[in-house]
Order: sequence, then C-alpha cells, then structure tokens
Amino acid sequence: MAPPLPKRRKRKGDGFELHNVPSKAARSSSSGTHRQQLTIFDDRNGKLESTHLDVTIPRPNETASASQKADDISSTQMAPPQSHYTADHSVHDDPSTKTDDELESDENDWQDESEEEMDVQETSGPSKTRTKRKPRKGDVPFLAFIDRIDDIVNELLRLEGPGTLSSNPLCSATGCKVSLEPGSGYRCADCGPQASLFCKSCLVQLHKHRPFDRPEVWTGTHFARATFKSLGLRIQLGHIGDVTCPCPMTAYDDSFVVIHSNGVHEIGLDFCSCPGATDHVSQLLRARLFPATVDKPKTAATFSVLKLLQMLTFTAKISCQEFTQAMDRITGNTGVDQFPKRYRSMLRMLRVWRHTRLMKRFARGHDPGGWRATESGACAVICPACPHPNINLPANWKECRDKEAFLYWLFMALDANFRLKRKNVSSDVRDPGLIQGFCYILKDGPFREYLLKYAEKIVQDKSTCNDHDAIKSSSIRGGKGYACSRHDMKRPTGMGDLQKGERYINMDRFFLSTAEHDRLKRLIVSYDIACQWRVKLQERCQQYEANILTSESPPEITFLVPKFHLPAHVEDCRTKFSFNYTPGVGRTDGEAPERGTREMGPGSRRDTLDDCFGDSNWQKVTNLATSLHEKGLEAIQQRANQIAAFQEFDSALPENLTKSWTAIVQKWESNPRSRNPYKAEAKSPLAEEDKAALGRGEDIPVHSDVTAKIEESQRLLDRDTKELGQHSTDLQRARVIERANLLRRKYTAWIALQDLYMPGIASYRKSQVEEGAASETVQRLPLYLPSDIIALLPIPARLARYEFRFRLAQADTALTELRAHLILRSQMYHSKKIFTHGTHAITRSHSLLQDVEKKIRNDAALYIADSSWEAMGMTADDDAGKDRKKDKETGMGDGRRSMTWIWRTGDIGDSLDDASETVLRIEWCKSRARAHRWQEECHLLAEEMRRTAVFLKSEENGWVKRAEAAASTSISLTVESAPRDTLPVLERLALDEKTILLQGKVAYAHKQADIRRRMAAHAQAKLDSIVDKLVPPGSSFELVELH
Repeated sequence: MAPPLPKRRKRKGDGFELHNVPSKAARSSSSGTHRQQLTIFDDRNGKLESTHLDVTIPRPNETASASQKADDISSTQMAPPQSHYTADHSVHDDPSTKTDDELESDENDWQDESEEEMDVQETSGPSKTRTKRKPRKGDVPFLAFIDRIDDIVNELLRLEGPGTLSSNPLCSATGCKVSLEPGSGYRCADCGPQASLFCKSCLVQLHKHRPFDRPEVWTGTHFARATFKSLGLRIQLGHIGDVTCPCPMTAYDDSFVVIHSNGVHEIGLDFCSCPGATDHVSQLLRARLFPATVDKPKTAATFSVLKLLQMLTFTAKISCQEFTQAMDRITGNTGVDQFPKRYRSMLRMLRVWRHTRLMKRFARGHDPGGWRATESGACAVICPACPHPNINLPANWKECRDKEAFLYWLFMALDANFRLKRKNVSSDVRDPGLIQGFCYILKDGPFREYLLKYAEKIVQDKSTCNDHDAIKSSSIRGGKGYACSRHDMKRPTGMGDLQKGERYINMDRFFLSTAEHDRLKRLIVSYDIACQWRVKLQERCQQYEANILTSESPPEITFLVPKFHLPAHVEDCRTKFSFNYTPGVGRTDGEAPERGTREMGPGSRRDTLDDCFGDSNWQKVTNLATSLHEKGLEAIQQRANQIAAFQEFDSALPENLTKSWTAIVQKWESNPRSRNPYKAEAKSPLAEEDKAALGRGEDIPVHSDVTAKIEESQRLLDRDTKELGQHSTDLQRARVIERANLLRRKYTAWIALQDLYMPGIASYRKSQVEEGAASETVQRLPLYLPSDIIALLPIPARLARYEFRFRLAQADTALTELRAHLILRSQMYHSKKIFTHGTHAITRSHSLLQDVEKKIRNDAALYIADSSWEAMGMTADDDAGKDRKKDKETGMGDGRRSMTWIWRTGDIGDSLDDASETVLRIEWCKSRARAHRWQEECHLLAEEMRRTAVFLKSEENGWVKRAEAAASTSISLTVESAPRDTLPVLERLALDEKTILLQGKVAYAHKQADIRRRMAAHAQAKLDSIVDKLVPPGSSFELVELH
C-alpha cells in the first residue's frame, strides 16, 4: 500500500498537482528513484485522472553533468524540489572593522534572506517555517555613526579655522620662506587633504592649471570667499604650457564667466592674437571650455560640467534650469552675493554640446561630407541583437529552413505616450532644433507635409474592439514611437508627435519609416490596437508614396497585441493576437515604449528626446550581453519545467483526444482562420442540435440570437430611460423614443415568429391583454419563453431543454464579459493613477471609467436577470465576503487564496463530458504553447547573443577602417607638401594644424574600436558559457510534440 500523500502542493495555473512519494528503493538508499504522483484537477469538474512518474535522484557526489541532462530539450525528467538551508551565525561581526563594500554586502544579504524566508513560508507550509536569525549591527551600518556624530561635527568646525597655533605661520608652499602677517593668508577650498595657508603669489602659482578652484582669504576672524581674478591669476589661451604670449588680447570688457561643476567663476582671460592664431572659439575649445556664443564670447562652460549635466538629464531627469539654479546656490547661497546669472547661456551651450558630441560619436568628423551629409537615422544607437542584413546575419539567412526562419524575424513594438505633451510655446521658426531626423524622431518639415497631404484622404475607421482605451483616447495629444520589442531599444526614425490621438496616418508613417532601415522577410509588430490598425493598412499604403509594403518584395507581417494590454480586448482578440499562442515569438511580451519628458519648445524638445533615447539605447547595449545571459539561464530552467509539465499533463489524458487536439492546434497555427483551439465555443452545442433536428426533418427552434437581442434591447432601453432624469434634453428623449419604436417593431415580428413554434401561446397572450396584464412600455413586454409559462401551458420538452442550454451559455458569456470588464477597469485605474494628470485628462478618464462601470452593471444584470444564484452552481460558501473572512481566519495571503466563484464558474460533472473536454483542450493547448514558446526562446536567445557579438565586431572593424583612413590622409598630406622647415611660417602652422587634427581623428577611432573590441569579447564570453545549454550540440529546431 502506498504511503499517505503529503499536503498537496499546487502549481499556479497548470491545473495539476505533484506529490512526492519516495519509492522503496529511494527510502533505503541515498540514490534511486523518486515517485511523483500527478493529479490533474479542474476547478469546475474536480479530479479527473492520476498517474505516477519515476524521477531519478542523483547521489550527493555525482558530477554536475547529471544535472545538466535536465536542460536537454528532449528531457522528460524533473529534479526533486530543493530544500532551503540556513547557516548558524554564531559570531556577530563588528561593522567598524568592515570596509564599505562589506557593509553594502551585509545589507544586500539581509534583504535577500528576508525575501527568501517569505518565499519559504509561502510555499512550504507552517511545518517548515524557518527561524529568523538575530539581527546584527552590520545589517544597518549607518547606526554605527550615531556615537560619532559629535566627533564629525567637531572636525567640520575645525576646518573653519586657520589650522595653526602660530600667529605668523610660514607659507605652506615648498621652498617659500614668506611669513604670513597676522590676519592674512590664503587657502583653496578644493585642494588637498588639508586646507593649508599660503601667501598670495604661491597660491596663484599653484593654481595656474587649476583656475576653477575656490580660493578663500583669512580675514583675521574667519575665511571669506575670494576669486583668482582678484588675486591676479590670468588664463592665457593659444599657447601650450607656461609660454608667455607676446600678443595677448584681453576678453571683451575684461569680463569672462566660466561655469564649472563647483559653481560660477569670474576669471581673467587673455586670447592669443599672434600671427596665425586660431579664432577665439577654437582657442576656448582647445582649453576644454565650451563658448556660449561664437561672436565675442564672454561666457563658457567646462567640458566636465556639460558632461555632468548631460548625464544628470539621463539619470535624474533634471532640467537645465534646475541645474543652473543649483550652481548659483553653490556659488552664493545667502542672497546678498552678486555674481552673473547664466541660465540662457547654459541652455544654449548644452544643446550645442549634445549635438556636437552626437556627431563625434557617429563618426561625422571622419566623413568628408561632415555633419550635413548625415543620412536619416544614421545617428541612432541600433540594437546589436536584432537582425541586420549584411552586418550580423549569416550569408545564407534567406535560404534557411522554415523551422529556423523565426530566428531572423524582426520584432517591433509601437506605443503612444500621452504624457509627452508640449505646451503651445515657441515655434519651429524660433526653435528649429539641430537634429533633423538623424536619430529617432522624424524630420519635422517632411512629416508635416505628409500630414497635410494625406490627412483628408485617410479615414479613421470605427473600432470593432470597443473595449480598448487607446481608440477612445483618440483626441489626446502626445508622442508615439517604435522600439524593438525584445530588447526595448528605440528604432531609428520611428518616432514623432501626435496631433490628435492615435490616428492611423501617424502610425503608418512611423511604421513605414523605421521598417525601411532593415528589409527582412518577416516582421512581428505589436501594438495596443493592432487588431484595428492592421485591417486596412495595405489599402492605406497604396495611397502613400512608394514604401516597403508596396515594393516588389514586401515583408510578411504578423500583428500582435502586447501581453499587458491584451486582457482589455474582446475575447476574439485575446487568442488571435496573443504572443503566447503565436509560434516563433518565444517569450516576447511586446511591451517597450513609454517615457516622459518636460515641456519645452519644439526643437529643444526633439533634441532632448533624441539625446535621451540615444542614452537609453546605449545603456541597454552596454548591458545587453549580461541581460541576454540572465534571460538564457531562466529560459533553460523554464524550458525544462514547461516541457516536463506538458508531457506529464499529456500522459494523463486519453491519447485519442491529444492526437486530435494536436491536429487542431497545428492547423490553427498554420491558418488562424480555422477553428481556434484556445477558445470555448458556447453556442456549438445548440448549433449541433439544430443541425441534428434538420437532419431528422424537424423544424428548429426560434434562433437564440433573436431572443437574446430583444432581451438585451429591453434591458438597455430600460436602463437608459431611467437615466434620462428631469433635466434631459429634447434630443436625448427623442433618441430613447426612436429606440423604443424600433424595439416595438422587432417585438411584433418576434410574436409572429413565436406563434409558429408555440401555437398555444397566441391565445394565452390574448387573454393576458384582455385582463390588462400586458405592460404599457415596450421594455416591459413579456416574451413568454418556455421558462415563463411552463407551469401554465403544455410546452414541448425540446424547447424547454433548448432554452435551458441557451441560458447556461448566456450566463457563461455574461460572466466572461464581466471578467474582461473587471480587468479593463483595473487596468484603467492603474493607467489613470500613473499617466493621467490635469483637469481635462482626469475628467475624460473619469468619463471612460463610467462607461466601463455601465458595462459591468449590464453584465451583472444579464447574469442575474431571471435566474437564482444557484443556477450556475454557486453555493453559500462561495460568497466573496465569506471567502475574505475565511482568508483572514486562516492567514492565507494572495499566493494561497482561492479564486472567487465568478472566476471559476462552470459545469460540474463526474464524467468527461463535452464541457470538460473543452476545458481540458484549452488548458492542454496552453501548456503546449508554453513549452513551445520557451523552446523558441532558447533558440532566439542563442541567436541574439551571437548577433550581438558579431555586430560589435563589425562596429570595431568600421572604426579601425576610419583610423586607417585618417592615418593614410595624414601620411599623404606630409608627402605631398614641401619639407616643413622650408615652408613659410603661416603655411607651416596650417600644416601643423591639419596634422594634429588627423592625429586626433586616428586616436578617437582607435579608442572607439577598442571599446567595441572589449564589448565584443565580453559578449562572446557570455555566449560561450551558455550556448551549449541553450542549444545543445546536435539538437534540431523540432519542438516537442508527443503525437
């Protein structure tokens, strides 16, 4: 007799349970087999079938190769669940003896252990609750500072004094013997571990190459702020080292302001006016100072502060105004200090800095045509893992087998962000922008011309998927963009502004523009409303100018809806446009775009967004090898789990069923218009009964759709009539009256039809009218269905049975719609909380929520209509309030709480009837789809990691070629010119300038090549460490099928 089963452990969403039952051999040795009993449950039909699966348990000293077998794509075994172990920390570490890294590690370890402990208590039950270890001082390192606060304050106060006991201290400079007078002396607030006192000349001499430090002067009572300009320091441009310029030129009005990372500085600055000297802008740039103007510059910013501000805009989303205010307060935070304010100058410098660095990074300085020869999208950071022909794809990728073709599909995601709104400030004339379609946002001029040309020609069709919010938000302005949906990297020239909502004309332009950059055979395009947008896309593209879809070899396109947005769609969309059920997409979710910026002028906004998108993409590129490696580790584990789960589920089902289901789902995958195996067809039993009746020569009953539509019209009319109120308009009342007249005509037609199938009903209806029982309003007119009069008149049993089955299907449909609308309401509340701001947007969002609330009430009314709660199997124990009370008493959290009755209602039976078979078929198909998607994910990740390494190597080769070209130009320049010593002074200076510039180009190209070389080596190392597990040697692209 088998030992009693332990407390069952249910897997989420799988519909089956595993029980660990050690076999006799396993109980007598450390290695053997471990028998797991598989019990398949259905929430509506109870336990269906059980089976056992023997799983090998490796010995403790077995090599790692045994465990790796579970990673094989054809593996059918599952490793036993791992136990959790804890170490006994008997020694309490003293945080004072630890380094910063060790303290940081302690904090992370404590957080990890806390999370692990919660997981153990969730999954293991009360008997396995682990004892929490005692906290250590090192868990919260900052508490160790409490006893030292007074010491720290004293040290800070000590630095406010001169730091010497002598009344006439010597200058601290090496070799200087000057004795400082009482009440005198200077120091630098930014230099050295100690703020020593210096004489004026020594401090100036020491800071000839550090002119942007902050000097202080000792007044005899305290240190006061000073400037190096007031101490006599002058900065000479145009010469290297300490060479004295024979022809210095003082800056305009001898007033020059430099913004550095430690504040705003007024300095003494001299330009060089020697023969052959460069202009003032070039002299400033060579001193690493970025000028605010090109004509008589009086303000500049250091390269370091511009780099800092640009990085802060990426990471902290700080604006230039906020940063400039911070610099002003660092310079003087009392309100009485007078110093120049340079916000507008800083804003101008930042914009030009961004643009010039962009041109530099994308080798525009190495192009003979310069930045004006830049092509559309040429300065976008593109995704190394996506397929790019002639860069990272095999030479024969077009001839690959059909089963391998999904490796070379391009995944794109489109989304609109209605928070990317811009106020009506400035204009393109005053603020044109510098980046004209070079990166991610389309060039504004041609885009506006396109809108003017086709705005009236392209009609926005009415949505048939009316549950989705994106279509209802069609009057909201914002931004839209494309990204690769697998790696969330913005696509080149795939973004732009929305003028009024998500109009198809905008979406079409962005899609066609970005798709031109990579001409591939197959595109997977995800979009919130792809179900509507795709319908007439080809027809619209025929009206536009020549594009990729009207070319001789247009790509095949599969349209899908992102996983997060899919629940908000109607039922048909939830299977037809699902990533989970589409072969070849792996575990792609289709979610990518969404980002916010501040409001500004049109050109500045586009430049800022392009810069931020570029940084976002580059950050993802630098982490791509690591993130793909981590996804690969997860995919390997999930592949084994899902394959095992599918095989176990399949083995417990009748083989004839699973064979037929395999054929059905394969047919649907090749032709989505065929029968959908993931969808329960509620009306099919009624249709089959009608078919059988016709076969016997019998008349079929009145079509259920007619009855349902009349009942629905009555219910909606009754609701709308009650909502009219005393202050309704004439137009509102007229519409209700018109609907009532239309419904009365339908009702009259219904009576004539009903009399054919229920002859006795005519006399009964007439008697009711004579007795005054008929309602005066059309929404109250009775239909006299079998359930209404079965106790009064003889009714054919077939009609009563037909209505009963129809009512079950109707209630099931009502609950399905109710679930969908509840999910939609939850999503809309979530979106409203995050994205909706401002009175207008909140009011509109509230109106949309009211529409959904109406649908929820209507679904509930349809279900409740004339039925008791027990009609669908609800009992008193299923009441939601009692569920919550039970949960509270048992202490069950969300991970253990059972679903309320509304989510699990269905037919209950002991045998595998049609309803049970439908439920099992859907769950079986979902389990199969999960197994297939994870297998595809492993192949996709291996290919993406390979493409990443190849792409980076290709970029390295490109920079090497640029370095060689610049070096070749430098050599030819030297050979073609006369000997340098024989050239006139000015020609010699010009030759030197060109040679030094070419040296810089060569050095920068080698620097970029080295960066790509190291990144490619890192990506290749990550690939080599995991590729054999993702795609075991000798494995094929065959997905696991049991039949």
